[in-house]
Amino acid sequence: MTSYWDLYIAYVRECEKLNRANGIDPHHYEMEWNHTLPQCLFGDLPFGQFLTLKQHAIASALQTLTFRRWCLMGWMKKQVPEWMWEESLRVCNKELKQRQRRGGLTQRRESKGIFSSDVVMKRSHYGHLGGTFTRDNGLGIFGLTPEQEEKRRINLAAAQRAKAPEVKLRASKLGGQAATKEKDENGKSIHAKKMAVIRFEDPDHPELGKTNAGNLVRMQMRRGFPHGPENRRRVE
Repeated sequence: MTSYWDLYIAYVRECEKLNRANGIDPHHYEMEWNHTLPQCLFGDLPFGQFLTLKQHAIASALQTLTFRRWCLMGWMKKQVPEWMWEESLRVCNKELKQRQRRGGLTQRRESKGIFSSDVVMKRSHYGHLGGTFTRDNGLGIFGLTPEQEEKRRINLAAAQRAKAPEVKLRASKLGGQAATKEKDENGKSIHAKKMAVIRFEDPDHPELGKTNAGNLVRMQMRRGFPHGPENRRRVE
């Protein structure tokens, strides 16, 4: 079975032969230099060939499929067969997501792109204009009848209840990470040590109430137990 590498080498050689036979060269045609081994992986090596734009795009797609690393550029999408572009996206899906995430973090850190001060100010300005226009003209949520508004409120509450477990789980995870972030010289959580001392010396400390009382009440409510203040008893 022919591999993508074999197909790539055969394609590049055929392009060189075809261009030479028809007098296609960079002095008379728009062409680009194709690194036989992709520059993004192997650096700027001296061997390669001039290819037409379409040839270069297809060669880059074959490189992507061969090495399973993204070697294409945006303009090449119109130059390669659709199946080849889609397959390239599939095999490099994880890499592209990581690139996108790193790019977003860099833009946020350096206040570029959508995070630049100019863009943020423009978005805020046009958002204000749009909201004012919607309100003044009775559009969107400002144009709902009382019945529609009540239905929207009910649907919104239902949606919030549906996602509540996921939100609580994420908040709990973030809270746990924050609580164990600071360590002592022995690698123990400073927050955990502090709470242990408080629990031993002052069981009624408000910090303990924040972490335990709510969970206890919710458990009692689920099981149908009395849970009011008058039912609380200290266990010595």
